[in-house]
Amino acid sequence: MVKLELTISEELLQKAARKYHYLDEDMEELRRVARDLEEAMGGRSGFWCKSYEWESAVRGDALGIPPVCLCVAMTLGEGVDALQEHLSEEGELTRCYMAEALGNELLLEAYASFHQWVEKSQGRGVHVARYHFYGGEEALPLEKMREALMELGQDAVTCNDCFCLRPKKSVVFVAELTADPAVACQGICVGCDRKDCPNRVEKSEEAAIRWPDLPMGALPYGYARILRWSTLDSGPLEQE
Repeated sequence: MVKLELTISEELLQKAARKYHYLDEDMEELRRVARDLEEAMGGRSGFWCKSYEWESAVRGDALGIPPVCLCVAMTLGEGVDALQEHLSEEGELTRCYMAEALGNELLLEAYASFHQWVEKSQGRGVHVARYHFYGGEEALPLEKMREALMELGQDAVTCNDCFCLRPKKSVVFVAELTADPAVACQGICVGCDRKDCPNRVEKSEEAAIRWPDLPMGALPYGYARILRWSTLDSGPLEQE
């Protein structure tokens, strides 16, 4: 595993507060949750990767270097799950959601750290050209994700029969690399048609769905899981 040194800086904390519409009076509690989250990670955040031959990687290369792909499993670690489960069981739903919000931002930081690792480890100006996600395109069916996890030779990140990852703050993807200086990665949301995703990164992050701006209708899946509400009816009425 390549370890990631992820911390919640004041800059990241302020960014999360703006993004998730927290007020000044929420900041003290948000900082406490941030400390708990860092302790929960306990240095267990990181990723596994393996060179991946993929016929869909047809991007040209200005330096004549053949396209290279890396299959990657990245996680914040099982401690984050344990913290959220504890907060949920204790009825600390506000703090549980804060942990979810900060966890999302840390996962985005993990992508940035992965970018830096690629540039340092691959050399020759190689960098990430694009991310490809299982289930997001025909060439990477969701059913192939478990096989990819096994081929990485690790058991820290797993998926169940419904292809839900454990730990929850984990991602599995194929990173297409290039040495072409004219090609820049456009971000993890390129090619994804989930316009309603609460974690979507857009030019204006304020346009995404955020708590407490959710309508009193059916909750998006992620919020429903945190708050243990059913999404099968018209609102958060039915306990699981």
